[in-house]
Amino acid sequence: MMSSQEITKADLKNVKDEIIQEFHRGAEIISGELKLLAERLFTLNEKTERFRQELKDEIKNKTQPN
Repeated sequence: MMSSQEITKADLKNVKDEIIQEFHRGAEIISGELKLLAERLFTLNEKTERFRQELKDEIKNKTQPN
């Protein structure tokens, strides 16, 4: 006789499938956040390079003999 508290293979499969779905949802969220972070870092790098070039040009203009 089976008691109502016994875990069946179907129960285990359902739990496994739910865990896999949650893992995939979490992975998608993390992936999206990483893409956003990468875009922001790329933008920051571009701004830093522009600023660096501006400083370089300004220093060159101020140190050149007239």
